[in-house]
Amino acid sequence: MKAFFKNSFVFLSIPFLLLLILLPLLSHLNNGLLEKFKTDPKIKTLIIGDSHTEIGINDQLIPNSIKISQTSEGFIYSYYKIKTVLKNNPNITTILLGCSFHNFSSYYDDPVTGECSPVVSSRYFFIIPWKEKLFILKKNKKNLVFETRKILENGFRNLLSKTGNYSFLGGFKSFSTDKPLNETSIKKRITGQYYSLGQLTGFSKMNRSYFFKIIDLCRENNLTIKLLNTPLHKSYSDQIPQKFKDNFYNLVKENHLN
Repeated sequence: MKAFFKNSFVFLSIPFLLLLILLPLLSHLNNGLLEKFKTDPKIKTLIIGDSHTEIGINDQLIPNSIKISQTSEGFIYSYYKIKTVLKNNPNITTILLGCSFHNFSSYYDDPVTGECSPVVSSRYFFIIPWKEKLFILKKNKKNLVFETRKILENGFRNLLSKTGNYSFLGGFKSFSTDKPLNETSIKKRITGQYYSLGQLTGFSKMNRSYFFKIIDLCRENNLTIKLLNTPLHKSYSDQIPQKFKDNFYNLVKENHLN
């Protein structure tokens, strides 16, 4: 029996020890990819945000700009992307930050600590500090095996990429669909973003916190920051709860943002 437990312990310890070696190594190598990210010297404007700017803005149509937006990207990930990219790209003078009413809903905690986290946070796992890494792993302990697998997949895929199509970077994504826009789909989206169990959601403390970190980072580096609230369908816009609209416009006004 002792031999069985000993062999079981050794067997289970091997993958754990491999992770202890792989995660720091992959973090170092993947973060190095972001640190080496270099734009054309003519680039002055960096566009960043979630799917609203990923799909809604074509940076090829905007002179001297480049976009690194990505679906479901919380401000925690945008902050560390901006912070690292600025180190090697002093030519950037303006940040266009995709920012809308939904970004401050607690719905936005899900890509970091909820059901969508294994898919979303695994893209950015290697470019955030270890404090945030451990926080995400702790919050997702129920899906730890799946999340770890996604983290490793993205880490190795980034290193093997020959096109610079890294999981944490993003860019312009063309989108089209044959499905008609209707009130049912709009209502479903509104419910998912602003309601939980039939009740109006609160605000995301995490997204709000990193929003201000981005603002401070830009001001410390003498960068111009502009919020980009992409156009919304009138029916969708009309159904956004007023408290989220008031919150957005108050943030803009009180912090003297464009």
